[in-house]
Amino acid sequence: MVRPSAAAPRRPTASVARVVIPVTFAATVGLTGALAATPARAAEAGSVESQQALTAPAQVAAAPDASASTPAAQAAADRGNAGESEEKGLPTAREDSVPTAGDPSPDDGFEPAAAADAKAASQTPQATAPLATASDGSASAATSDPVAEPERAVAPYGVDMYRLFNPYTGEHFYTASTLERDHLHGIGWSYEGVGWVAPEEGDAVYRLYNPFTGDHHFTLSSAERDMLRDAGWNYEGVGWRSAGADGLAVYREYNPYATVGSHNFTQSLFEHQSLKASGWQLEGVAWYALDTADAERSAYLVAEVSTKTGEARSVVSTVKDNVTYLFLPSFAGDSVRLSAFLPGCGAGTVQLKGRGGWLEVAPGAEVGLDALGSFGSDGRLSLSMRVGEKGYAFPLVVMRSANIDALFVSSADLDGEGRPYVDGSPSHATSASVSVRLVTAKGKVVYDEDDPASDKASTIKGRGNSTWAFSDKKPYQVKLSKKADLLQTGDKSNKAKKWVLLANADDATLLHNTISYDLALELGMVGVQSKPVDLYYDGEYRGTYVLCEKVEIGDGRVEIDDLEKAIEKANGSLDLDAAPIASAKNKYGYEYHYAQGVADPDDITGGYLLEIDSAYGKNEKCWFDTSVGTFVVKSPEVASQNVVRYISEAVQEAINNASAGRFNLGEGFSFELDSLARTYLVSEFTKNIDAFCSSTYFYKASDSTGSGNVLVASPLWDFDGAYGIRTDLGDSAFGSYQNLVLLSGEWVVSNPTIMARVRTLYTQELRPLVADVLLGAGDAKGPSGILRSISSYQSEIAASQRMNEVVFGLSHFGNTMKPLATWQDNVLYLKDWLSNRMAWFDQSLSKLTSRVAANTGTRYDGFDYGLVFDARYYLQMNPDVRTYAQGDDGKALQHFVQYGMAEGRTASRNFDVNYYRANNADLRAVFGDDLASYYRHYCMDGFPHDGRKGKAL
Repeated sequence: MVRPSAAAPRRPTASVARVVIPVTFAATVGLTGALAATPARAAEAGSVESQQALTAPAQVAAAPDASASTPAAQAAADRGNAGESEEKGLPTAREDSVPTAGDPSPDDGFEPAAAADAKAASQTPQATAPLATASDGSASAATSDPVAEPERAVAPYGVDMYRLFNPYTGEHFYTASTLERDHLHGIGWSYEGVGWVAPEEGDAVYRLYNPFTGDHHFTLSSAERDMLRDAGWNYEGVGWRSAGADGLAVYREYNPYATVGSHNFTQSLFEHQSLKASGWQLEGVAWYALDTADAERSAYLVAEVSTKTGEARSVVSTVKDNVTYLFLPSFAGDSVRLSAFLPGCGAGTVQLKGRGGWLEVAPGAEVGLDALGSFGSDGRLSLSMRVGEKGYAFPLVVMRSANIDALFVSSADLDGEGRPYVDGSPSHATSASVSVRLVTAKGKVVYDEDDPASDKASTIKGRGNSTWAFSDKKPYQVKLSKKADLLQTGDKSNKAKKWVLLANADDATLLHNTISYDLALELGMVGVQSKPVDLYYDGEYRGTYVLCEKVEIGDGRVEIDDLEKAIEKANGSLDLDAAPIASAKNKYGYEYHYAQGVADPDDITGGYLLEIDSAYGKNEKCWFDTSVGTFVVKSPEVASQNVVRYISEAVQEAINNASAGRFNLGEGFSFELDSLARTYLVSEFTKNIDAFCSSTYFYKASDSTGSGNVLVASPLWDFDGAYGIRTDLGDSAFGSYQNLVLLSGEWVVSNPTIMARVRTLYTQELRPLVADVLLGAGDAKGPSGILRSISSYQSEIAASQRMNEVVFGLSHFGNTMKPLATWQDNVLYLKDWLSNRMAWFDQSLSKLTSRVAANTGTRYDGFDYGLVFDARYYLQMNPDVRTYAQGDDGKALQHFVQYGMAEGRTASRNFDVNYYRANNADLRAVFGDDLASYYRHYCMDGFPHDGRKGKAL
C-alpha cells in the first residue's frame, strides 16, 4: 500500500512530453530563503485574505508589525538585515557569475507602461514597487552585487520554477531553489509543482525583498531594482532569466490600494484582462517564460489495483503529448487507490475533476472512477488534475485494458538495474534481477513466486536484433525463479522458466506474430504457443506484448534429447562460456566455429536446435556455413570441434539430398519433407521475407530415438514484418500480394518435390484455414480450436492496443510501409491483403512450380508498377486486353502503361484509381485529371511513405 510516509515510487523514465502551462501567480509572498515560520492563519495580524490579491482593489492597512507571526513577518525577524541571506541558507552567487543579456526591445510589451516613478510614492521600505516592465525597455545590464543564483535543472532546456502556496494567506511564491521549495513545503506551504520553465540564459529577472512588509517583488528592470534598493528594499539577486519576446508572456498588474501584494504576475491573458475589470492597472509584460513546460514535472499518480485475492499491484502514470495517462490493467475495477507524488516532496494531495466538481484525493485514498465519469467509446475517461486550488489543471486520461493478462516486472535494484539499465545494453547482454507477477484479466494470480530479498529472483534481459536496435519498445526474455505455465494451458509439460516478450514494434496491427504462430500449430507443426499481455515494467505501462514460449529444447518446447545438458555434465565445473572459439573447415570445405577445450558426452548425435541466420549468425559462438547459408548452433550453445563438425556435415548432406529429391531417408541425413514444405508455404504465403535468411529453425533428434538422421524444419518464428508491409527491396516484390519472393529460399522453391507438396498443402490445408477461419466470422475457429478469426484476435486486444498506441503510436521501421491512419484500417488492410494473396495463389496454383513460372513482370521502362498492376487480374478483368495480349503478360503490362492508366482501368485487387483520386484532395490539386499520375504516386509514395489507402477497405 502506498501511504504518505512511504518512499515515492519512481516516475517513469519515458521521454518527456512538454506543454505550455498558463499558470497564474501572485509573487507577493513575504518570505526569503531564511524562512523558519509556519503558515499563519488569515486572522493573525498583518495577514491578507487569500482572495484579496485577485479581486477588486481594497484599502489595506499600514505595513504589519515585523514581529507578527505571518510568514513574511517571521522572515523579516529571522533575517534581521539584508546581509544575513547567506547565513540563513538562501542560495547566493556573485551576479557577474550569471550570464546577462542585453535589454529587451521596447516593442516587447503588449500594454503601454506608465512612468516608473509614478509608483515610487515613497522612499521608505514600505513603498510598493514602481512600474518598470518588459514593455518599457528600462532593463539594463546588472550590477556586480551579490545575487541568489537559481539552481540549474537537470533538463538542458531550462530551469524549473517551483510554485508554492500559503493556504492561510492565499500568497504564492516562486523560486528556482529546491532548498527554498523543500523548506517551505516542510513548514506547511503547499507545493504546487513547476509553474513554468525559465531559460538557462537570457535577461536577468531581479528579486527584491521588503523586510518591513514581507513583500517580494520581481522585475526585469535594473532601474526599478536600483530605485527599490535606494528605498530600502533588500536586493536578493537574480531570481531567474527571461526568455525574450519569442517566449511566453508573463503579464504584470498593479493594485494601487494594496500595501502587500500590490503586484500580480500571470501567464493567463484572461486573468490579465479580468483584473483590469476589477480595478487593477495593467502594466504590460513583466518578462517571458520559455514557451514550454512539462506535465511530467507536476504531480504523478500511483494507482493500486487489487487482484481477485486482494493483492495490490501498483501502476504509475505516464506523460505523453502533454497529457498525464493512467493505464490500468484488465482486472482493475471501478475503484482504485490513488496516491500523488510531487517531485522532490513525496506524497501529496491532488484534486481531480470529472463530471462534477473538484474532488480532493489524499495519498492512498480510494477513488471511484465511475463517480468521476464514464469511459467513452475511445476507451478514455477524461479528467482534470491539479495540485492545490490555484494549481494548473492538467488533463488526466484514465484508460483500462480488457480481455488480456497483465505481466508485472519489478526491478530488485530500481536505482542500479531498473529498466533504463536493461534497455541501455547495446547487445542486450545485460540482465537484471526482477520480481515477476502475472495476473489474468479476471484478477487471478498465475505467478508470484519471486522474493529478491531472499535471493529468490527472476531475471530479465533484452533479446532480438532489429527491434532491439531500432525501437523504444524493447523485446525481452524473462527467466523465472521457478518453472510455471504462464500461458495456463493446463499441460504440466508446459511449465518452464524461460519466456519471451515480443514487442511487435514493426507491426501496426500487433497481430502478425500471434496469427502466424497459431496458424503453424493449427497446421500440426511443432510451434510456439503465445498470448497477448499488457506489460508493466517498474509500474510503468510499456505496451501490448506477445508472451510466448522460447524456442528451445525441453519439455513442452522442442521435445528432443538435450545435448547441451549432456555437455555441461561431461565438463563438470568448467566455465563453458569462457571457452575460446576457433575455426576449421568440414569435409565439404565450409567453415565452422567451435569452442576449444570442451569435452564431449558419449552421444553427440543429438539433440540439436539450429537456426539459419545469414544476417547475424557469425556473431554467435558456434556456427557453420553451408551451400544455402549460415546456421547457428542454438543448442548446444557451446560445442566442441567434434560436435560442430558433425552437425555441419549432417546438414550439408541433407541439403545435397534435397537437391536430388531425397527426403525422409532411413540412412544418411535428410530433411523431413512435410515440415520443410509447411515452413516454406506459410513463410511464402505471408511474405515473411526473412525466412531462410534468418529466424528459420531446424532440429535434429539423437540417433537413439530412431529418427536422428532426419532434420525437421520447425518452429516458425518472427513474422512481425510479414504480410506485405516490407518496402526495402526497392520494388514492389515485398509489398504486393502477388509473386513468390523468398530470396533466400531459392533452394526450396526450385525443388520440384518440395513444390509439389506445397501445392497440395495449400489446397487441402492452408487455404481453408485462411478463407474460413482467418477471414471468417468473429467466432470462426480451426478444427483444432487453436486458430481464430482475425476479427476475434482484433477484439481481444482492442482495449490494450488503444493504450499501446498512446505510448508508441502505430509504429513501424524504415523498411516497412507507413501504417494507415488508424489501427482499424491497418487490420482491414491485413484482411484485404490476405484475401488478395489467396486469390493470387488460386489463380497461379498450376504455375507454383518455380519462381520463374509463377511470377509475372511488373517493371516497364524502368518503373515498377507491381503495387497497382497484376497481369493475371488485368487480363481477367479486361476481355479486350486478353484478346490483344493472347496470354502474354508483357503485352498486358505494355497496354496498361500506354492506355490502361489513362483510361482509369482497374489492374490490381489492391488499387482503385477512382477511390485514390476522390480521397486525396492534395493530389487532385496537383494531378487533376491525369489518372496515370495517381497510379505512379501510389507506387512511389502513397504506399511506402504516406500511409494512404489505395482502395476502400
